[in-house]
Amino acid sequence: MALIHLDRKSGIPLLGLAYIGIIARNQNSLLQIRPTTLCNLSCPFCSTDGGPGTKRQNQYVVELSYLLDWVREIVAYYGGLNWAHIDSVGEPFMYPQLVELVAGLKRVPGIRKVSMVTNGSLLRAENIQQLANAGLDKINISLHSLDAEKSRMLFGSASYDVEKVIVAIKLLKKTMIEVWLVPVYLPGVNKEDVEQIIAFAKEHDCKLGIQKYEIHRYGRKMKGVNVQDYIQFEEQLRKWGQQFGVGLLQNAGDLSLQRVRELPQNLKKGNVVQAKIKAAGWMNGQSIGVVGNRAVTLLKGVSSGKTMKARVQESNHNIYILR
Repeated sequence: MALIHLDRKSGIPLLGLAYIGIIARNQNSLLQIRPTTLCNLSCPFCSTDGGPGTKRQNQYVVELSYLLDWVREIVAYYGGLNWAHIDSVGEPFMYPQLVELVAGLKRVPGIRKVSMVTNGSLLRAENIQQLANAGLDKINISLHSLDAEKSRMLFGSASYDVEKVIVAIKLLKKTMIEVWLVPVYLPGVNKEDVEQIIAFAKEHDCKLGIQKYEIHRYGRKMKGVNVQDYIQFEEQLRKWGQQFGVGLLQNAGDLSLQRVRELPQNLKKGNVVQAKIKAAGWMNGQSIGVVGNRAVTLLKGVSSGKTMKARVQESNHNIYILR
């Protein structure tokens, strides 16, 4: 497995790939910032198959100044942005310049708030204060159980320490950062655990964003989970809401989201284009190519430097897949 650096010299645009760079879905004023694909844990239900147990052939990290330049350009085109959200197919704290990224995003003209998501395992008193000083507005912490042994199972790591995460949450509550607990509900596996997390969130004045377990084509599938449809999931959230006296059904209005002008999408489904291959792709049998000022995923392993004719198979939300 190789670690590939996406910088100016790479010639790879930071818009167009689902797993690294910038995701601009042309739906609302939330820009997803993905600075790395690396992860330190191996959750058995991970939708992206991240962490030490991954089957992915490569990992990526983006140069900080290059990433911020792309963000500035997109935000300027939008004319302002409510949220810049740092997330990852892995763990954002694996990015060595995370604090600098938060501070840099806060300085981008037009960005109103900066948020991030984390599994919480790398939160410490020092970096919590650094994030607060950098101006982080909101943090989402993936917390699936308060039980030590069960947490280690759900995060796929013997080193995961939920007690340290709990300490970190209490430290975060002493800052101006808004704290959200965002457990994945795994029916048949952690129902009682989620209920304990809801009670914990109420006690410590944290907000809640319970996530639905989804099976993804290339993700991990956890045994023993009774997969729900959205109607069943929302009904469970209503029951918990009544039981604990909390609101658990969020919508776009809860995040102050709004529509933004669409970025130009010159690559339409069905178009035949010439793609310049720049690097190996995230999965086996894939390559990263460039068409114009967009990065594309080519569903074929091709040596860097070659040019391939390919057809656009998917063109959704500024993410491009070619065959």
